[in-house]
Amino acid sequence: MAFNFQTKSKNFFLLRVDRIKNGFKKIDLILWGIPFLLVLLAGILIASTQRQVNYADWYHHWITAIFGMVIARGLAEISIERIRPFLLPIYIFTVSSLLAVRFVGTSALGAQRWLSIGGFNIQPSEFAKLTAIIILAALLDKHRVKEPRNLLKPLSIILVPWLLVFIQPDLGTSLVFAAILMTMLYWSGMPLEWILLVLSTLFTAIISGLIPWLLIFWIPFVGLLAYRSLPKRNVMSLITIFFQSVIAWTTPWLWMNALKDYQRDRLVLFLDPSKDPLG
Repeated sequence: MAFNFQTKSKNFFLLRVDRIKNGFKKIDLILWGIPFLLVLLAGILIASTQRQVNYADWYHHWITAIFGMVIARGLAEISIERIRPFLLPIYIFTVSSLLAVRFVGTSALGAQRWLSIGGFNIQPSEFAKLTAIIILAALLDKHRVKEPRNLLKPLSIILVPWLLVFIQPDLGTSLVFAAILMTMLYWSGMPLEWILLVLSTLFTAIISGLIPWLLIFWIPFVGLLAYRSLPKRNVMSLITIFFQSVIAWTTPWLWMNALKDYQRDRLVLFLDPSKDPLG
């Protein structure tokens, strides 16, 4: 009797060990390892900045990251098919929460980004990032981007939360939405040349502000890239050149009127750190 109990206990233990091993085999070391190293480095850097002050809460960064990774691991086990019926309600709820921030949100440091619920300040834009990823994953799984018009649906999905976050104002998070869209489009199989064409608008804006004369060469180059990679070559290359020209023409006005001083500083201070010697 004792022998059977020991055998069963041993088999149960070995079974649990095998399950743990199989669980680790399913983990993508690159997908999990890079964020882990970034969080580890960020915690060290935060700790280094707090050496001269009377408090130290840098370890909160690591604690939050651990909780986040546990939640992410659990969400990774949920099939997109199980939550597909709830995607539309999730999207509507997310957009509604961002709208609520606009009208009844809590303001701090010149921005209105939070909802006060039960004594806690909740930032809906953080949940909107996750919603954007899930919605885009479900859409691009069924509707791959095989021609330019297929971009309309993913762009329209990301446009609403992006705009609501941008006007809070929250420039940093709004840029994250653009990064999410580009990454999702790439992994869904969208041609790399099309990704470069979309990103070229950003470079056009930067060049128009820093080195305007370079646009003489840059815009024709982008038009050539469109000619070589898009269907209806002649028409699409002309549309691309026109669109790039409009961006180059409007960027200086948008730079001065659409962005606040601190947002402009955030984008260009890395070019001249001496402008902000105290960090």
